[in-house]
Amino acid sequence: MIMEKDLLLHLLYEALILMRARSSNEKDKINFELCNILHNIPLQLIAGESDKEIYKKLLHHAKGDFIEKWLKMAQENFFKMHPEYQISN
Repeated sequence: MIMEKDLLLHLLYEALILMRARSSNEKDKINFELCNILHNIPLQLIAGESDKEIYKKLLHHAKGDFIEKWLKMAQENFFKMHPEYQISN
């Protein structure tokens, strides 16, 4: 059912907001930056925004050495776990 999916996405949003606030208080820059660029994605998905547009926004906001390296690593891990999405040359 859609409600459960939206609820799960909202829970992810709430968790990311909490982690962002706590990492800010603890001066944990890495976790703050990750939560900061990811926290709106669940709400954007609930609102029905295009996956491609959300991804474009993420890439636009993913600036900085750590965030760019993290995103590249996360993408590589995704393709290892889901080879059916791998782009062939």
